[in-house]
Amino acid sequence: MSGDDDFVVGRRLPSIAAVRALEPFRVEVTWEHGERAGGPEVIDLGPFIERFAVYAPLDRDRALFMTARLGPYGSSIEWGDGSIDLSSVALEEIASEAEATLDFKAFLDEQGWTFDIAARRLGLGRRTVAYYAAGRPVPKAVALACRFFQLSRAQRRSMAPGHVKRTRHKAA
Repeated sequence: MSGDDDFVVGRRLPSIAAVRALEPFRVEVTWEHGERAGGPEVIDLGPFIERFAVYAPLDRDRALFMTARLGPYGSSIEWGDGSIDLSSVALEEIASEAEATLDFKAFLDEQGWTFDIAARRLGLGRRTVAYYAAGRPVPKAVALACRFFQLSRAQRRSMAPGHVKRTRHKAA
């Protein structure tokens, strides 16, 4: 092992290769390492900025927000003189939460489910289903379960009679 080799114990922390500020309160991020590594991704930071007082200067000053730049070693995004920053770990979590957002009421309508049916199929209480349908935040695990039901329904529809299923044939 040379002195330049990386030594990682456990999960490698996410790192950012590039960042660019966009209007309004969005950033385009290219991940270098982590679960989201790959092409550029646009992340809305608006709700996060509104939630925490430390980011209030960014909320008040759009020009300051547009100064977003890569922090040391791709471990964060910094603004202004560097006194405001957001870690790559927190940014990855924000992106994951946003990915799991769900209009629960629209999901129920799309599936044709009542509150009772949704409660049984998702393993939730009826009152919890009613809360989510009323607009309360849906936990990521529940949103992912709903996505599973959406994909399963789409797959069943594609297998319906009259639908031509495409298959791959191995070359001889």
